[in-house]
Amino acid sequence: MSDPRKDPLLRFTRIALWITLVISIIAAVGLAIAIPGIWLFGDTILAKAAMDGVKITGPESLAAISAIMFGGLIIVGMAIQFLRKLIALIDSVGAGSPFIPENAARLRYMGWTVLAMQSMAVFALPAVLWLKHVLPDQHIVFSFSFEGLITALLLFVLARVFEHGMRLEQDVEGIV
Repeated sequence: MSDPRKDPLLRFTRIALWITLVISIIAAVGLAIAIPGIWLFGDTILAKAAMDGVKITGPESLAAISAIMFGGLIIVGMAIQFLRKLIALIDSVGAGSPFIPENAARLRYMGWTVLAMQSMAVFALPAVLWLKHVLPDQHIVFSFSFEGLITALLLFVLARVFEHGMRLEQDVEGIV
């Protein structure tokens, strides 16, 4: 197998994933700081919103915004784990055959992570409805993506393909 640092596609992908990972970590830190910050500086935030013409209902609005941000923090945390597994998968290509038990496990983990991220939409809906209630004049959109479910299924299938590839390699090694 080729070294991922020498293969231009793998090298580019690896760099792009690392950049995305760093941005995700920065976003997680920002959310982790912002959630308590909303409560520490709630009066200032409410006053600024009122000056900007945003009709806001006070502490209930801060609670709804905090709930949405907390959900975002959970999703970003899952995205960080997903990216770490994907980078490890790419790095393992340079070590030899990609058909190793760790890669099948990584793909399964990534599938479950994507599925968990998609399930967050179910938990987000009440929070979004609550936010629409406390901020009635604001345009708040909720969406759900079937692409995420398809991605999860694809990752589960790829994990099976990798397991089958491992068995084939073992059979070939046994024959030779």
